[in-house]
Amino acid sequence: MPMRRRTETLIVVVAAMASIVLIWAGFGNSWHQDLSALYFAARSYGLGQTELIYLAPDRFFGAVASPEWQDMALQLGHGDELVLPYVYAPLWAAVLAPLAVRLDPIAFYNLVLVVHIGFFLWSILLARRIAAQGSAPLWAWFGIAALIALVSTPFLNAFWHNQPQITVTFLVLLAFERYRAGAWRMAGIALGLAAAIKITPAILAVIFLMDRHWRAAGVAAATGLGLLMLSLAIAGLPLHIAFWEQLQRASAYMVLTPLNLGLEAVIARWGEVISGGLGSGMEDKALTVVESGGWGGLLSMAVLILGLALIWRVTRGAGQPVYPRLLALWALVILCGPLAWNHYLIGPLYLLPGVLWHLPRRLAAPALVMIVLAVSLPLQVVLMAGQTDPVWLMSLGAASLCAMFWLAILSVSP
Repeated sequence: MPMRRRTETLIVVVAAMASIVLIWAGFGNSWHQDLSALYFAARSYGLGQTELIYLAPDRFFGAVASPEWQDMALQLGHGDELVLPYVYAPLWAAVLAPLAVRLDPIAFYNLVLVVHIGFFLWSILLARRIAAQGSAPLWAWFGIAALIALVSTPFLNAFWHNQPQITVTFLVLLAFERYRAGAWRMAGIALGLAAAIKITPAILAVIFLMDRHWRAAGVAAATGLGLLMLSLAIAGLPLHIAFWEQLQRASAYMVLTPLNLGLEAVIARWGEVISGGLGSGMEDKALTVVESGGWGGLLSMAVLILGLALIWRVTRGAGQPVYPRLLALWALVILCGPLAWNHYLIGPLYLLPGVLWHLPRRLAAPALVMIVLAVSLPLQVVLMAGQTDPVWLMSLGAASLCAMFWLAILSVSP
């Protein structure tokens, strides 16, 4: 093996090993609040206490899911930890119930963290194949991607919470890597599975429709429908009615926090800042809960529709449209969602290094640095230490999504 090839391989191996060590050292053997919802839902299902699965506080956000789950956590030796409400389909509680009944929370979280570390490394490779297959050296791509993950709050928050979004993001990247390779059946299955875990990825099937690839879209829809039928068969109708009611409770409110980067949330937060209010029921300015709806939601919907039209207009007839369409649409969907959690950005950030191979470096490199800086941990620490209102971090996150959208549009090649 030539010396240059060995050096490049060494860089990839060192970056991968360093990522594994840092993630495990930082987040292993820890309590993960977001994953607690899945664990206690699965445990409740396994113990036959299905009536506990969809309990939630009145305003849904920022509080313990239920006294019953907190008592369960206490019995397991974690009574001082926060257990959040469950907002996924009953199927996943049923599937994971055997593990949750046999493992204590930390062992369960560690097992999921190992899987998520594997998905993280694999996602870097999938993103490269989507964005710059054949043009970006593996060592360069891997090094840039690992550095972005190290300094950016979306990745840190995703692993801090051991968020199922890591799995969903992996499935989306797998779907479009397979789609770009011509394996449309696998692409549809992967995207349908992602949408069955969290509904948002379903809108990414628009990319299949833009290509008039009805078979890929059909497989995605059939996969989602099949999983719904399986969920009904396993868990029964009453739990699915409770699931639907839980979704309604969650969508009735919007949490204004530095971790919500959506356009609607940013508008609502600026409204609170200008009026001097902090939102009903919350006194901490870093976490304000307000009712959803209003003109901010209508504006977000209008931006989504206009953005979709622009993506279609610009990418129609492009030589390789999968990368710019996916990056642009993913950023747009997050921006226009009512709950654009910070950790959702890991998807577009996986793809972001591709702009270095699709645009002139004099434009792409500074833009990439500014986007990563806007969502970086050092900047967040500085702003929060200075008692800066969270609206600035929210605005910077929304601006980073806008920037990724426009970079994707600019990267379209004829």
